[in-house]
Amino acid sequence: MVYYIRFLKLPKILTVDHSRSVVRALITITTDLGESIYRGDQPLWATLVSPDDNRTTILARRDFLWKRGMRCLSIEMDHGQSSMVTWTARMVVSADGRATVDALLSDTIPEFVSAWSDEFDSDVTKGNSQWVMRRFGPTEGVELNIREDTGESIARHVWDGGIALAACLSSAMVQPLHKTLPESLKPLLHLDQPEALNVIELGSGCGLVGIALASVRPKCRILLTDLPDAMNIINYNVAQSQPAFESKIEHMVLDWDDKLPTSVMQERYGLIIVSECTYNEDSIPGLVQTLSALAARSPSVFTVVATKVRHFQEAIFFDLMSDVGFIEIEQLSIPLPCPQKENDEKMHETVDVHIFRFRAAQAPDQPVGTPGIP
Repeated sequence: MVYYIRFLKLPKILTVDHSRSVVRALITITTDLGESIYRGDQPLWATLVSPDDNRTTILARRDFLWKRGMRCLSIEMDHGQSSMVTWTARMVVSADGRATVDALLSDTIPEFVSAWSDEFDSDVTKGNSQWVMRRFGPTEGVELNIREDTGESIARHVWDGGIALAACLSSAMVQPLHKTLPESLKPLLHLDQPEALNVIELGSGCGLVGIALASVRPKCRILLTDLPDAMNIINYNVAQSQPAFESKIEHMVLDWDDKLPTSVMQERYGLIIVSECTYNEDSIPGLVQTLSALAARSPSVFTVVATKVRHFQEAIFFDLMSDVGFIEIEQLSIPLPCPQKENDEKMHETVDVHIFRFRAAQAPDQPVGTPGIP
């Protein structure tokens, strides 16, 4: 289980007296969907860093303790700057005492994901950003900067399945012999003499998985797709990305209930990525129909589906995939960190990665039904 440090109230500079001011924020520690709060004791560190050099220039640092039973924790820090001078900073709250990135390999998935605030300043007339940054890596010297929403929109959050799949694909590039790597994907991810790879990701959310792959796989063209409300955050994260040699990241709106856009229909894909998209039972038929239409036009495509099962209705997805002609050729489980809970029991969770090939069992435009409905 991965826990995420989240800002309930973003950092804000408050004047204490004429010569001194403090930075205050309010945080919590929750699971990816926010349905569970961390129930153990955990040391935390809050660090103020310069936005011009946010990896090394530390303005202030203070340690805190998240105590068992807490639902939130108030952060207050002196920053050492005069209240008479306008200045800017970021706040980093982490569980390891360092203002640095979180490792992202399949055997080093972070138990606690650090939170980096957007830049804020001492000008109280300006509103603070409602975004937070997650920073992963470095993988082959590449750092992933992924912005997510601090609000309630799960479409603009980082999910456990995305972290695990991004770690798995990154590991394929830097640790080709790692035991958790899917054998069937190794030819696609081979680094020695990589051929051009055309990839589409459905339900990209913040874009973590596709951006991670494009950052380490040369000659890779990736199309990130999602609904309109995710486009702003995808656009930002793509702009911050560092694609590998001759790799390119694009994005567009794609609704699974609509026909494929002409530009997508004209492409031939070698890889389809789906991460944490089976949680909504109502959207599963549209997702399967979209996958079927894509695979019918790219018969040799590999379809990779990563999910952390959250309820039994997700089994419908696998039934419908079989109905339309997908065959599961490989499955692997990526273990998530196992924190100690207050009842001293370990919570063992995994993200399951399923790899499919396609054999047409019906016309690609034939609607996909739900069980019990023709």
